[in-house]
Amino acid sequence: MWVFTNLIAHIKDMGGKYALAVISLLSYIGTNHGIISVSTKIFSVSDYINVYDIGVQKVLYWLYNLLTSLNIILFFVFCVFIIIEQSGTIDEVKKIIF
Repeated sequence: MWVFTNLIAHIKDMGGKYALAVISLLSYIGTNHGIISVSTKIFSVSDYINVYDIGVQKVLYWLYNLLTSLNIILFFVFCVFIIIEQSGTIDEVKKIIF
C-alpha cells in the first residue's frame, strides 16, 4: 500500500506517470504473498508465530493484526488528505474561472 501512497503523493509533477503507475502496480502484485505462494513455497507469518507458546502467540498475532490494521488505516487517511487537497485546488480553479 505504501507503494501506491508514494505514487499518489509524487505523481502530480512527474512525467511518465502512467509508466510509474504500471510499475507500482506490478511491484505490488509481484510482492503479494498470495500470488507468489501459488508457484513457490513461502512461509507465512502464521508459520513463524506458531513456533512459540500459546501466550506468546496471542501477543504476536495481536501485534501482527495491529500493524496490518494500522497500515490500512494510514493508507486511507493519506488518501483522504490527498482528496481534500485536490478538492481545495479545484475550488481555487473555480474561483479563478468564474
